[in-house]
This record gives sequence, C-alpha cells and structure tokens, in this order.
Amino acid sequence: MGFKGYKATLYFNNGEVKIKANVRYARISSAFIDKTIRKQLVMRDDKGYRVSEAWVDQNGNVITKRSKIYINERGERVPKDKIRYFLVQEDGTEVEVESFERTNELEIIDFVPADRINEFLIEGIYEIWAEKKSDIAELYQFAKFLRDRNLAGVTKISFGGFKEYYAIIYPLFRDGSFLLLMGLTRMKMTLSHWMPIVEKAEEERRTARKVKATLLDSFFGQKEEKREEKELEREIEEILAQ
Repeated sequence: MGFKGYKATLYFNNGEVKIKANVRYARISSAFIDKTIRKQLVMRDDKGYRVSEAWVDQNGNVITKRSKIYINERGERVPKDKIRYFLVQEDGTEVEVESFERTNELEIIDFVPADRINEFLIEGIYEIWAEKKSDIAELYQFAKFLRDRNLAGVTKISFGGFKEYYAIIYPLFRDGSFLLLMGLTRMKMTLSHWMPIVEKAEEERRTARKVKATLLDSFFGQKEEKREEKELEREIEEILAQ
C-alpha cells in the first residue's frame, strides 16, 4: 500500500483558537526521479551480459548479506543495547547524553512572520494533512488563523537519534482546498557574499607585464650587440678603403 505518512497530533491554543487534530505528515521529495532512472538503467559488459554491483570482503570474497556490528577498542563485540553515548566538550571532557525520541506531538510554541520564512535554511519540506473531517475542520481553523495574521507556527520535531529541528508550519490555499506545509530547520541562512550593485563595469586596462622567464636574455642580448658592432666596423672599413 506504500507509505502513508508519519502520524502525529497537532496542538494549538492561544485562547482565541484552540485545536487538537490527528494528522499525518510526509516529506516532499524528488527521490522518485532517481528511483525511476535506476529502474530504467542497466549495466552490461562488453559481451552483453547484465552486470550488477556486489560487496566483497578484504580477501575478495563476495558478501551476500551485510550487517553492522559494534567493536570496542579491545576488539570485543558489543551489543547495541549496551552502548552509551557521550558528547565531547571543548575542554576534552565527556558528558553522557541520550538520543531524542521520535516526535508524535506537534505543539505550537512560537510564531514567525510568514514573509521571513526564507531567512531560515530549510532542510526538508513536509505536507501535513488530516483524514477525518473533524480533524480537517480543526486544521482549517488553524490555517485561517495563520493566513489572516500572516504568520507561521513554530514547533520542535525529531525523528529519533541525535537530531532535533525547529519546524515552521504555514498554510496554502488553492481552488477551494488547503493544506499545511512544514519546513524543518536548524539554523538561519548565513549569506556571506553580498556584491555591490554595478550597472556597467568600466573597462579595465591591463597594466601587467611579462615575467622574466629566462636567465639568458642578457647573454643573448650581449651577443647581438657585439654582432652589430662588428657589422658597423666592417662598413666603416669598406668606406675608408674607397
């Protein structure tokens, strides 16, 4: 049946608008293009036989099944459930940390003006939608609230592991329908290469000179000067002989 999106509950209450909606969200991605191309491309050798990739060990033996294992500095195998995580501080000390759990509640904690969304580095965009009419009605109230005030809601989200994002949620309305988009970000964009406005560049004259690429210029120059001196002496002798 395919992936139908992650499940979550969206909460918002500012006293004026209060919603609680069961939603789904899924990333908008171009990965399907790569999958389609991979299905259409095949590899063949110079004899026409089909070729596929394979993994080999250090001895060149084909590995048919791969699995990740964990080994400590003594070469001993460690079960994954026995592993602890530590964050190395700037002074070299370590602090034990634990991973985030997958977010299943999206609670709006702040807002940003909708026209400032492009100031954030968006790492992924997700659609948010509901399936039940009661949940859709809740989302519609929230979408209108954001649209009428030109705002985007802000929450936090994690898919587990050690990454957590701020999620910026904003509505789209089109042809009598609506949906919510959610952009994930961890930082504002840093723009470091602003250029001055130049309508027309002035023509720059080249002032460069050729580099001295040989050490023989003076040698051959002196030989040329001596040759010219000898020719001049010969011409004078011819004139005197007349």
